[in-house]
Amino acid sequence: MDMDATHFRKALPKPGFADTASYFERRAGRERNQVERARLSETAEFYRSLERVVPAAPAGFRLNGNGPSNRRVHRWEARAEECRVLAEQFRDPGCRDQLRRLAEDYDKLARQHRGDQRPRS
Repeated sequence: MDMDATHFRKALPKPGFADTASYFERRAGRERNQVERARLSETAEFYRSLERVVPAAPAGFRLNGNGPSNRRVHRWEARAEECRVLAEQFRDPGCRDQLRRLAEDYDKLARQHRGDQRPRS
């Protein structure tokens, strides 16, 4: 790996819930639709609650290979996979179910963006 790629990898934020919560908080702050703003705020609070339980990603966790993608579909697929992996880390069935539902929502977003309405197998 050359020096530029090494520097770029070190500059990438580590996957974690604080950044994801902040992302949804920013989206909620810009949203005009009150129902959508409430949904985004609820999602941000969910990630804040996960941050309190798991302050950092599990050891050895990699976000879909080399790092976050700039493309929406890949980002949503990566978040879905992150939720599925993290669901396995929790013992509480409620937390596991919430994470699995969130993964399904991210998968749905990715399919809709691609124009693919088939259910994930």
